[in-house]
Amino acid sequence: MEIGVKYGLLAGAARVVLFVALFFISKEWMLSYSAYYLSVFLVLVAMYLATRKEGETAESYPTQAALRTAFLAFVVANGVFYSFYYIIHQLDPSLAEIQKQMARDFYPMITPKDQLDTVLQELDKTDFTLTLSQTLFRYARSLIAGFILASGIGYVTRRN
Repeated sequence: MEIGVKYGLLAGAARVVLFVALFFISKEWMLSYSAYYLSVFLVLVAMYLATRKEGETAESYPTQAALRTAFLAFVVANGVFYSFYYIIHQLDPSLAEIQKQMARDFYPMITPKDQLDTVLQELDKTDFTLTLSQTLFRYARSLIAGFILASGIGYVTRRN
C-alpha cells in the first residue's frame, strides 16, 4: 500500500473518531469551526509524516515526489472524512437545525445592525440539510486547499 494512502486512511480515521466523540459529547462542538480546523491539523501531521517516511527510504526525494505523497494523503483523508460527514448528517437530520441555530447566533456578531433583520429572514428560509452534491462540492473545494498545503509540505520535506 502506498504510504500516502496509508497515512491518509489513518488521518481520515482519526478525524472520524474525533467527530464521533464530539457528536456524543456535544453536537454543537462537532459542528464548530474549531473542531474542523483541529481535524485539519491531524491531516497536516499525517501529510508531513507520510512524506518523511517515504523520504527516508529514497536516495533522492524531489519536491514533486513529496508533493504527490502529501497530496495523496490529503485526498484519502478528506475522502474518508467527507463520506463520514455526509452519512452522519443523513442519520441525524437534527444536525441541520443545530447548524441553522448556530448561524442565527453568529450572524448578529458579524452583520451590521441595519441589515440584521433581512439576513435573519433569509436565514429562516434557508434549508441547511446537507446534500450529496453539496458534500462533493465541499470535498472538491477542499482539494484546492489541500494541494496548496501539500506543495508547502513537499517543499519542506524534499531532499535532493
